Amino acid sequence: MALATVLEDEGFSVAATPRTLSATIEAVRMHDPTVAVVAAGLPGADHPVDRLAGTTDVPIVSIARGSPAPRGATAVVRTEGDGVLGVTDGTSAVVEAATRVAVEASEPRWADVTAGPGTDRFEPVPVGNRRLPPAPTLVVGASTGGPSLVQRLLAELPPEAGFRVVVVQHMRDGFEERFAKRLDACSQYAVRTSEEATALDPGMAIVAASGSHVRIVDDADDTITLEVAAEPPMHGVRPAIDPAFSSAARVVAPHRLSAVLLTGMGADGVEGIRAVGKAGGLTVAQDPEEATVDSMPGGAIATGAVDAVATVDEIVESVLDGLDRSGGD
Repeated sequence: MALATVLEDEGFSVAATPRTLSATIEAVRMHDPTVAVVAAGLPGADHPVDRLAGTTDVPIVSIARGSPAPRGATAVVRTEGDGVLGVTDGTSAVVEAATRVAVEASEPRWADVTAGPGTDRFEPVPVGNRRLPPAPTLVVGASTGGPSLVQRLLAELPPEAGFRVVVVQHMRDGFEERFAKRLDACSQYAVRTSEEATALDPGMAIVAASGSHVRIVDDADDTITLEVAAEPPMHGVRPAIDPAFSSAARVVAPHRLSAVLLTGMGADGVEGIRAVGKAGGLTVAQDPEEATVDSMPGGAIATGAVDAVATVDEIVESVLDGLDRSGGD
């Protein structure tokens, strides 16, 4: 069955069905779709998904080479997004990923959604009887498929706990400001980019801006100070997760520190998780079985330095429980 037919059966309006990379680039330019669904083996160039991503800000759902999903490339409807969304391996996965992008792009609720239902259905997890350290720190790293997960994590993070949050999310240049506004709208934390703020107080979150790495260089009087450095890319990206994780391990008291590594391709964040674990901080990795791309969380788990492997439903609870068990002021 043709991919266009599958998508139309799911309620999508298909704008074009190009069969080569050059035709896909032109179709995306002409139709400005909500999402492009692209076969990894699309004729016309090596690495067609990367080539397409370099020409547009339209989100891309990539169909894995050799997948049982329908073949072809299709552009669908209209609006904005966060780059390559994920590598899928079946018809249902294509539809699910494309649906997620389309829902996230719909106004006026684009700032309040995750994979399917809106994040307005996610409430902060209560602290309850847990005894958390003052001004705890949470450093989050994510790549492909991460934006909606980070949204949910921030939405569920209890404001009374007074976390200081650093987010490093791999995304295309220029999207981090929009992403920070999205997080600010869906959570009870004040969210800024590292271009807007480098001092992080309890109840705040900072999203690493594109073009620079961020490091924690001081933690005094419950305020974290970040350094923003325009250094060469690491793991092919900038900002990278490892500098944020590793610097947190050096500077933040271990009983206050938690690091969460979510979905993503490659090895960014793996050495950072190892550093946090060695320092005595809490380390949590997303369950690779549910990750859009399992390389990053899987690599972290393989180090033996991960304290908890958690599904998205369990991540915030795992952080709160881990910090509660570590105890101390």
